[in-house]
Amino acid sequence: MSSNSQEPSLKKEEFIQTQAETRLDSEDEYLQLRAEERAHRTEHRTWSDIITIICSGFALISDGYQNNVMTMLNKVFPILYPKIYGSELSTRLSNASIVGTIFGQVGMGICCDYMGRKWAIVTGTMFLIIGTILCAAAHGTTVQGMFWMLTVMRGAVGIGIGSEYPASSVSANEAANESCKRRGGVMVLVTNLPLSLGGPFALIIFLIVYSICGKDHLTAIWRTMFAIGAFWPLVIFYFRLKMATGELYKKNAIQKKVPYLLVLKYCWKRLLGVCACWFLYDFVTFPNGVFSAQIISSVLHNTKDLKKIAEWNLLLGVIAIPGVVVGAFICDRIDCSTFHRVLWFDELFIQYGTW
Repeated sequence: MSSNSQEPSLKKEEFIQTQAETRLDSEDEYLQLRAEERAHRTEHRTWSDIITIICSGFALISDGYQNNVMTMLNKVFPILYPKIYGSELSTRLSNASIVGTIFGQVGMGICCDYMGRKWAIVTGTMFLIIGTILCAAAHGTTVQGMFWMLTVMRGAVGIGIGSEYPASSVSANEAANESCKRRGGVMVLVTNLPLSLGGPFALIIFLIVYSICGKDHLTAIWRTMFAIGAFWPLVIFYFRLKMATGELYKKNAIQKKVPYLLVLKYCWKRLLGVCACWFLYDFVTFPNGVFSAQIISSVLHNTKDLKKIAEWNLLLGVIAIPGVVVGAFICDRIDCSTFHRVLWFDELFIQYGTW
């Protein structure tokens, strides 16, 4: 009985492995076969696809806002609580969001495969809304208690941020449904560009709130900054509830026993390269988003001039946006490996020059 029961599973694994080998070995042929089928894909694009792309881009701007909201608040808190808010507390708040982001990416990324993009997106949006509202309402019998509540809620916000990365980027890419020759540029425009816009967006909001409240109402400023962060996901929450599942996911989804090990076996080199690039990118981006205000203030003479610090941060954030647009334009026109080598050589050259 045991041998008979194992035969179907073995046959299924052999079939999946054969299909994977065939597809990987004849990738060009496979893409040519799909070319006719996908020739008129944009003519059948629905309003649901367009709304999905817009909502995903808006959500990723919101994520960029949440990632960079602590940039200026790390300068506000030391002024309000000079005896309590030091490097240890600043690191704890920043790490709470990063750890939550990692859990959100892994957990919701798996849920995207098994339960669908919509379920993961709605869950991530709820984490963002609830976590951000509670950040704005953080309170405690002591200041230390308030910051512990803020730490926990920033972790919840991090889970929401992490869930938005796999869910929104994949759903937007599937809704765009572009050809392989243009897919890279479209992927950058619907994912990296909104994320890059989130940083300057957070600084613009800070400058507006700071101008309204003034330097004597810093408590109102940091609570307002968190509260505004809950507004953006609330705006698109209704549309995300009504969002339809993408056609590509309906046709190709494997919702039971996703062959992760098989993917690792045949695509580990590509995955390793992609993961290494993202690791190096995040290694620079996340610390820059959190601590850039402190670095700039150390250069300026008046470290309490929040407006000037925010303006310099805004300038640095805006400078990065043309690079995203240029990268989206040329990434499908130049071989990716050559493109990456040129960029990393430029970065090493610049770093050597700064030393």
